[in-house]
Amino acid sequence: MAASMDDDDGFQADDLYVLLNVDKKATNQEISKAYRRMSKIFHPDRHHDPVKKKQADVFFNKIKNAYEILSDPNKREIYNRYGMEGLNVQGLEIITRTKSPAEIIAELDRLKYEEEQRRLQRTSPAGEIEVRINATNVFGGYADYEEYDSEYQDDLNYVEITEIRFSQSVEYPLTAKDTTIIGGTVSSKNGIGSGNFLVGYRRQTSDKGWLQGNMGFGSGMTFALQGYRQLTKRCYGKCSTFFGTDETMRRQTMGLSFLISNQFDSHFRGEMALIVAAKPSLRTTIHYDNGKNRAIFTVQVGKSNYAKAVYSRSFETHISNMDFEVIGGSIGWFFAYGVRMKISEFSTIHAKLKITNNGGVSLDIGARRGRQSYFFPILLSEQVLPSSIFYGTFLPTVAYLAVKKLIVDPYVKRKESEDLKKKQERDSDEL
Repeated sequence: MAASMDDDDGFQADDLYVLLNVDKKATNQEISKAYRRMSKIFHPDRHHDPVKKKQADVFFNKIKNAYEILSDPNKREIYNRYGMEGLNVQGLEIITRTKSPAEIIAELDRLKYEEEQRRLQRTSPAGEIEVRINATNVFGGYADYEEYDSEYQDDLNYVEITEIRFSQSVEYPLTAKDTTIIGGTVSSKNGIGSGNFLVGYRRQTSDKGWLQGNMGFGSGMTFALQGYRQLTKRCYGKCSTFFGTDETMRRQTMGLSFLISNQFDSHFRGEMALIVAAKPSLRTTIHYDNGKNRAIFTVQVGKSNYAKAVYSRSFETHISNMDFEVIGGSIGWFFAYGVRMKISEFSTIHAKLKITNNGGVSLDIGARRGRQSYFFPILLSEQVLPSSIFYGTFLPTVAYLAVKKLIVDPYVKRKESEDLKKKQERDSDEL
């Protein structure tokens, strides 16, 4: 039975056949015949009463829209498969009418996937996985344990996972200026688990600033408030405050920090940060970046005094960056060197060897895919040992070359071949 003018103005995606009072398997002739019949009944010119004329005009447009969709083989195929949602996908209007329904379906799948990716990007999902590993029993040597028998030493040759941590956060835009942040972290350290849940709200106060508040629940409670303001064309400032308690609510921590940054020219930028907390400090940082060379020099005075220098060199080869870092001060000395390599357009891996007088030798291995990060800090030895430095440098290099040769290069080559084949198919279809 055909719908009447008394129906609600909206109609669902599966109502087009109902509007024309035809079966879903109706032929084009049956659809045209039904459209002509209903046009005579609901055409606005057939009604003189203003109210009924307005209702007839609305309903006639629905019938006309249903006929235009169902009489077009391509649109009807898409409608039968995806409903009205498929016809409203952004970019569908550029598909030519010369394509077959199968080609349009494939194109529609691509457009829907791209639309889902754009919608996903607006939420800015970010995640991090960290696995801390203690490998001192393997690389630390056994000079101090010669008196123990070989059976006991064999029991020491194992790798221990000391901590695992997972964190995830998403941003949900409420309006053009309001955003909600939801995140959480769970971790297990030495067999003891902990976690927290974070909810935040960010307000774009103007084109030059924003305010954000966060609340965390779990292993205690945390409250934080942050603000950002563009002071001049080259200068901006940040302010943040923090208050937290432990699980028993008996121990409280609080802090306040101020940061001001100024872009001196196209290469130099300076920062000054004041931290008022249990360990107050004043930190000054100079950044230099000319595209290929990047250097950072930091000096901090306070309860912990130190100077820090970082140098990074960019390359156009598969090794995109090589980094060196030196720290010295009241906290001791620290030296690190590493490389960062780009695997694909959105994926990078990095490795950094850290040597410190009070922490021994450790190797940080990580990977990043979009906004997802994976970290594997590996403690090689608790003292500075030449063997740990050698293995921490040599083994990652060999592992990277093997993975690149056996996995990455074949994958990139196959992907480029597939992309070239798809491009040739699209070009041939257009011709």
